[in-house]
Amino acid sequence: MITRTSMGKIAFSFFGMIVLVAATCSAAGAAEPVKIEVGWFSAPSESVEWLQQEIIAFQASHPDVEVTVKNLDTPLRQRFQTHDRFFGKNPEDALAANVTGIDGQWGYLAPYLAERGLIVPLEKFDQPNDGFDLKDFYPRLLDQVRFQGQTWGVPWLAWDCVLVIDTELFEKASIHDAPRTWDEFLEAATALTRDTNGDGQIDQWGLGYRTSDEGLPDLLLTLLTQQGGHFTRDGKFDSSDPAIAGSIRFLSNFVGNRSISKEDSRSLDDRLADRSVRYAMHLEPNHTLGNAVENNRLSLVPIPSFDGQPKNFGIHRLYFSVRKSTEPQELASWEFVKWMTRADITLPNVFAGFPLRKDLTSRQDYRTRVDGKIQNSELIFTSCEYGYFAADRVVDLAPAMERFWQIIVPSFSDSAAVPLALARAQDAADAYLGDWYPNP
Repeated sequence: MITRTSMGKIAFSFFGMIVLVAATCSAAGAAEPVKIEVGWFSAPSESVEWLQQEIIAFQASHPDVEVTVKNLDTPLRQRFQTHDRFFGKNPEDALAANVTGIDGQWGYLAPYLAERGLIVPLEKFDQPNDGFDLKDFYPRLLDQVRFQGQTWGVPWLAWDCVLVIDTELFEKASIHDAPRTWDEFLEAATALTRDTNGDGQIDQWGLGYRTSDEGLPDLLLTLLTQQGGHFTRDGKFDSSDPAIAGSIRFLSNFVGNRSISKEDSRSLDDRLADRSVRYAMHLEPNHTLGNAVENNRLSLVPIPSFDGQPKNFGIHRLYFSVRKSTEPQELASWEFVKWMTRADITLPNVFAGFPLRKDLTSRQDYRTRVDGKIQNSELIFTSCEYGYFAADRVVDLAPAMERFWQIIVPSFSDSAAVPLALARAQDAADAYLGDWYPNP
């Protein structure tokens, strides 16, 4: 049975099973089940039921462990800084007691938590033949959880931006290849923006985008990353990097440019359903693809770059980390982490950058799910291979970037306003940055 406590927790209890286990343990003189609390996984709401079923399956497979679940899909509370989230008075903002999600969007939380003795390095559980190997995960994902020569989390989720292209519109325009460089992108977007019915109104755009989610902010960071820039140095924002102003100017050249692109605040599903206006390309995070994955007219391609080599800013990485607790709880927590990252984990109903193993896209059940559907679907997962984190080892990046973006966006329409906007954004963002960890 699943019950929800007054604090929003979900407690999994299996009366028949636990009673049977308790009776058996009592008869044999064995200990009671080890109790662990897991949570802060930032799972997409569409996948919470799948996640719950996996946790129930873990419980059934490990009758010696009793699991309580906390905040599987808690939204990012970007108004809180790290100390307030993890050590504040509100119990709902505290870390899960035993297995907790470390959210890379907040920066280098692993060093922050490791330095305070709150999480346990994976090396403590490194046992031969236990079925776990970090080599099964994309190596670039480990950058944010490496600290003082140890690894402090297991990758579980990676969200990255991709370019969704309408192959039908590309073929009609005799464009045979997806753009790899920004020059090719601008050329294609211009050619694909047109009035298709001759009524004097554009009804087909090269690019459709939203400013209401992370797509454009992270495109700005991707442009910065591709030019070797950094938006923080020595633990503070640094708007003096010329790559920042250059990235803003480049982005403003096609965002809002009515000859190649159009802002459309609707979801990708809603845009695709509207046949009165079409977009040849969509800028989308991999977790907002929705039912588009069922559409074989669409194809996923990497975000273009200046040199044609895929490279993007890693939007959001989620890791499972084991909290420091009692020895039995730590061992039970590690069993849970291995379960949630195992090679044969069931597939969620929505693909959104997880489960995150290199061998996932070669599984037969995955191939069966995607055959005849969106082209290059594996990019939902493999795009993390191109993801870099263009920031110093700071925490509280999410609230800092939120303030930075709110100030910068209006300057897109007025290039002369960029320098002043950058200075204001730097001051506002710095007020939210937390601790700095200069050494790997």
